[in-house]
Parts: sequence; structure tokens; C-alpha cells
Amino acid sequence: LGGLLGAVLVLGGDSAYARFFFEAKTLERRQLITSTWIGFLAAWSVTVCLLLIPFAGMIAESSFGDTQTVPLLVAILLTGPVALVNRMCAEVLRNEFRPAAYTALNAASTFLLIGFAVFAVVVLKLGLLGVLAGTLAAELVMLPFRLWTARSMFRPLFSLPVLRQLLAFGVPLVPTSLAYWIFLTSDRLLLGKLSTLEQLGLYSIANSLVGLATIIVY
Repeated sequence: LGGLLGAVLVLGGDSAYARFFFEAKTLERRQLITSTWIGFLAAWSVTVCLLLIPFAGMIAESSFGDTQTVPLLVAILLTGPVALVNRMCAEVLRNEFRPAAYTALNAASTFLLIGFAVFAVVVLKLGLLGVLAGTLAAELVMLPFRLWTARSMFRPLFSLPVLRQLLAFGVPLVPTSLAYWIFLTSDRLLLGKLSTLEQLGLYSIANSLVGLATIIVY
């Protein structure tokens, strides 16, 4: 559900941002694009998640048949906007061709996430909520560092014409993001039916560990 939320909230933002960022010929134009797009995505994601929180009980009941997962859904909704802004700040570094800063921050984010999650699960005994709370804590810790490293592209600027262009390019990509989400998670649904949840959990952990290689790839 967290992955599904992220696919919708981003509105094709990374692709749209890269397309118009590299088209811009001046620093001022790139600052306008960056400030408009990330500012809008931050406001949009916060609004959507805050509106969904009161319906967490209804979503839990319809998805899982009970309300015990409400704290998990709330943790996911709180994480969504923070993770989105962090992701877009990382895109600023990629577009500026700053691989050292990009890799260092991604590595730090990964280790913080693991550290906080393990502490919440092992020491605080929070179970799955600990994993999600650890993710939220890691994203919050990384947010000021992400914003600081991308500060050269932020200015108190906003343009409706620029926003319309970005949305016109990015929103049609949302179905692609949803398809990608289905491609990545459909195996979990299938294996959950064919095996036990314990085995599925071990498979998911192994899959996540292999995913650490993407830090080197990017």
C-alpha cells in the first residue's frame, strides 16, 4: 500500500522534472521549475494524506477485514509526503550530476532506515509498526539534509503555467507507475497464497537486500 501511495502521489514527478529541467537553459528557469514542482508535490501529498487519515479505519476494514492495521496505515500515510520530498530532492542531485552526494545520501538513508527499524522491532517490540515507524523516522532525519544539498535550486518562486506543463507531462505517466507497482508486488500476492506468511516475509527481506545494489547502479 505504501508503494501504491507513492506511485500515485508522485504524479510522474521524476520524469516530468527531468524533462523540463534539462530543457531549461538558465539557472533561474531551473530554479523556477524546481521550486514550483517540488513545492506543489509537497502541498499535494500532505493534503491527500491528511484527508485519508480519518478514513484509515474504513480502508483497513475493506482491505484486511479488521481495524488492527489502522496504526500501520497511519504510519504509511505520514511517511508518504516526507518520502516524496526526499525523493524529489534526490532527483535534483541526479539532474545536477552530483553522484557523490546522491550516493552518500542514499546510503545514509538506507542505513538509518535499517537501524531505526531494527531498534523499533527488537528493542521496542513494535513488530511491523516498528518497521514503518523506523522508515518514517529515517525519512524525517534525512529531510533537512536533502533540502540542504538541493538548496541552490530552491527559491520563493511559483508559476502556474510551469505547473500546468509539468502536470500535463507527468499525470499521464501515473498508469505506468501503477503497472510497475503491480509488476513488483504481484509475486507477493501469489506467494502469499502458495506458501506461509513467514516464508513470504523471508523472501521479501531477501529481495530488499538484493535491492541495495541499486545504490551502486544509480
